[in-house]
Amino acid sequence: MWQSAREIGLRALDGIEPDVIDRIRAEAAAVPGVVGVPDVRARWIGHAIRPELALFVDGDQPVSEADRVAEAVRHRLAHHVDFVADPFVTVRPAGGGGQRT
Repeated sequence: MWQSAREIGLRALDGIEPDVIDRIRAEAAAVPGVVGVPDVRARWIGHAIRPELALFVDGDQPVSEADRVAEAVRHRLAHHVDFVADPFVTVRPAGGGGQRT
């Protein structure tokens, strides 16, 4: 009963379970061209999860390639993580140290 009450309370506050955040991060990191995923946030909106991610990509690649990587991440999340809809993805160039998360 407490588990059910906890889940209802979490959902009422638009909360997302930590394992869902981990799954979103892992799926995004699996896309070729993603160097790191430093920030993942998500919330329930109605019956869908709306994730917001920041990605590191190779800073030496053209903007068109970075945009292709972002689109591939959006597609992968929508098709591989239950309830995900309309992911918001920002792309940042990886620094000289090649950040990885």
